[in-house]
Amino acid sequence: MRHMRRSIITLLLLTCLAGLASAHPATGIVVDAKGNVFFLDTGEPRGFSGFIWKIDPQGKVTTIHDSGGHFLALDAENRFAASDLMGWFRSKRTQWLLRTLVPGSQSALIQADGSPIVMGRDGGLYYASAEQLERAGVEQIARLAPDGTLRTPTPALPSVAKKFGGIRGLAMDQNGSLYVSYENAIQRVTAAGQVTTLAESMTLAECDADAPENGRLPYLRGLAVDSGGVVYAAATGCRAVVRITGNRVETILKAERPWSPTGVAVSGDDVYVLEYTNHQGLQKNWLPRVRRIRRDGTVATLVTISAADRARAAAAR
Repeated sequence: MRHMRRSIITLLLLTCLAGLASAHPATGIVVDAKGNVFFLDTGEPRGFSGFIWKIDPQGKVTTIHDSGGHFLALDAENRFAASDLMGWFRSKRTQWLLRTLVPGSQSALIQADGSPIVMGRDGGLYYASAEQLERAGVEQIARLAPDGTLRTPTPALPSVAKKFGGIRGLAMDQNGSLYVSYENAIQRVTAAGQVTTLAESMTLAECDADAPENGRLPYLRGLAVDSGGVVYAAATGCRAVVRITGNRVETILKAERPWSPTGVAVSGDDVYVLEYTNHQGLQKNWLPRVRRIRRDGTVATLVTISAADRARAAAAR
């Protein structure tokens, strides 16, 4: 087996949200300052753990790491070094987190299996803590510092977390406010802990429904925020991407069957969308593609990963 030179630290993460870890395709997609796009390919049960794929600014597509995760964050300054967190995570004995250096860069990618994650502008790694869900009946956002210090910077989120089906995605804006997506709602949590509901009991016109059993439409998942505070969310259950400006919700992309958006990322004026096929089918049929939405609304497909692409990448490992 051939592997690129990399640094991979297998770590343990706090207990994940029930049922979230293995019943859906990945949402992880991020874009670095150089315009490289990284996205997760969930894989399939028999012998294929998936990949992190990279699309460079010239459109070249490569793999940089064997993957098995669902959520992805970019640690642009590589703050979470190997020596910082190994002991802390080993003591938790539940799920896992991976840290992978990006070849030719000081950046690292952090992927999680069971909990939405986002890197904060303050250098902390934020995630949804199911431990708080078990103990208090509501979900909490936890902040993990590079030195292993853990704290809960926001008060326990209101019962809306349970009401709207649990936390499905996290994002952070330039002011340090967190954004939280639920199945059919989005909230903003400021650095001071103030919670504002941006959208509640959300419905989308002309929804091509594809929600999981008992899931509530539009079944929001991946989340991103641009420099102006405009929020983008993957409305997986309606095969759409929505944009939230203030309290206005509008659909800016519809995917044709069998595709469903699962993750979004923002870079400048561009929105990058991770989509998967056969959302409610067999895991081996979950094949990803990435599309880009320009400011003028123009949509382009950057890459579509086929079963043959996966086989060639797996053979080269």
